[in-house]
Amino acid sequence: MEYALDREERIYLAGEFALGLLDGDEKQRFLRLMRTDPDLRAEVGFWQESMPRMIPDTDERPSPHVLRRLKTELFGEPERSLWQDLIAPENRGLLVGIVALKAAVIAAVLWLILGG
Repeated sequence: MEYALDREERIYLAGEFALGLLDGDEKQRFLRLMRTDPDLRAEVGFWQESMPRMIPDTDERPSPHVLRRLKTELFGEPERSLWQDLIAPENRGLLVGIVALKAAVIAAVLWLILGG
């Protein structure tokens, strides 16, 4: 069963939808509401047109250290140690590459010393 949105809820949900913050059931419910509510579609259109003016177009990203501090401050995520950073899922490919490179360098040095 769908429900009616008051003006404030309409503005908040349309903005969240335009920013891509709705997911799962919440997004599906919003899409159903939007199909039957022209005022809600207009509100989403407003947000989608206004967003580029509000948010500067930039490719700048904060450094990993700054991003980690922001997440800690905003969301309470604990800071990780160097070791935890190295074995973190997003860094495992890099870690495997470094270990493989070190093994190749050691093998090359041994080959030059012993068999070269």
